[in-house]
Amino acid sequence: MHHDTFERPRFFPRQLVTHTELNQAGDYALARLRRHNRMMHGWGVVHGALVCPAGDPWQLRITPGYLLDPAGNELCVPKEQVVDLRSDGVTVMAGDPFGACGEPARRGRPGKVWVALRYVEEPRRPVRTPTSGCGCDETACEYSRLGDGYAVAFLPECPPSHAGSPPTPDQFLNGVLTPGPPAGLDPWVVLAMVEVDAKGEIVAIDNCSCRRIVTTLAPFWQRCTPQPAAISQVSATEPVAPGATGVKLVVEGSGFDPAARVDLGLGVRVTRVEVTTGGTTMLVTAHVLHSAAPGGRTLTVTLPDGSTSRHPEAITIA
Repeated sequence: MHHDTFERPRFFPRQLVTHTELNQAGDYALARLRRHNRMMHGWGVVHGALVCPAGDPWQLRITPGYLLDPAGNELCVPKEQVVDLRSDGVTVMAGDPFGACGEPARRGRPGKVWVALRYVEEPRRPVRTPTSGCGCDETACEYSRLGDGYAVAFLPECPPSHAGSPPTPDQFLNGVLTPGPPAGLDPWVVLAMVEVDAKGEIVAIDNCSCRRIVTTLAPFWQRCTPQPAAISQVSATEPVAPGATGVKLVVEGSGFDPAARVDLGLGVRVTRVEVTTGGTTMLVTAHVLHSAAPGGRTLTVTLPDGSTSRHPEAITIA
């Protein structure tokens, strides 16, 4: 189980920065991510990671998937993985070849097993340290990377952490749930129960009864419905001269929002906007700059959602 890090480094000019400060920055970000996963999403299978027969005796396929473990770690199965029930499991790291299933370590045992995954972190890419010689022994090298992966194991039973029934909607609404897993929970995320006979033939695969599924909103989305303001007419005004102040416009239509922005083009500054109840009338007060060039100006109304409506020749500068 990883411990949360509640401090992050702060850098300043002429500071001596060592590997401690740099590593702490990464540890802090990972701790926040894990805490967020535990508190906001829980743990279990998010997507995929189904256990299926591989076609040969004693072998299973795990389809690509994404999981969260009880500590908040992400487990990613990026490609199909084959495992052999006669092995003691297998550890798969990022970049490992397809189907690396582990060598059989014993004779096949008939019966039921529960296929489970746990998060694995592995140091990688050793490099020679600056003070070392030309070799690369245990004291002369340091690992320059940490790789993510997962371990597959075959458990003798469904763990207690996976027992029980999912919470009901009433429990959510009444706020009786405690976020996050209890301390000391085992690291496994169970995928399926598999039953095999003495010849290694798959008798049954149950991807449901011991599988915790994390509820995700990722597949759901919606599209907003545009509701721009509609301008039906603008009160007729006489041409105004440069420098005119307190110029009044009455804009009729629908969908006007009190937070809307109103623009009358170059040389005209909008000083006040009032929207009546119901959003059908907008009262606009403007000031014409002395530098304003003659000609008509288009009224543009921009709503908070970014939609715009325009009305040409709303005001004319003489």
